[in-house]
Amino acid sequence: MIGADDKPVEHTVKTVIPERGFRGITLQDRIDRIRANNRQDGYCRKRSDVEEEIRIRQEQCSEPSSLRKPIEPPEEPPGSPRRKKIN
Repeated sequence: MIGADDKPVEHTVKTVIPERGFRGITLQDRIDRIRANNRQDGYCRKRSDVEEEIRIRQEQCSEPSSLRKPIEPPEEPPGSPRRKKIN
């Protein structure tokens, strides 16, 4: 770092020892809360819901085109952070 008089300036940086992290049940509880909040806020969905949507799409793709129904996207919660379609 250069000071106001164009000479190098030295600083000493002191760090603190990091706190001990979460472990065991406490860690798993935190992970579960984060996952639940992400689902509630629309950042992600349950694996089973995604797998079901994929299964339906694959079934529709294997039907003759005259019998196919349009694929509707899943409903998103209000205030979802996902991008919205512009018509």
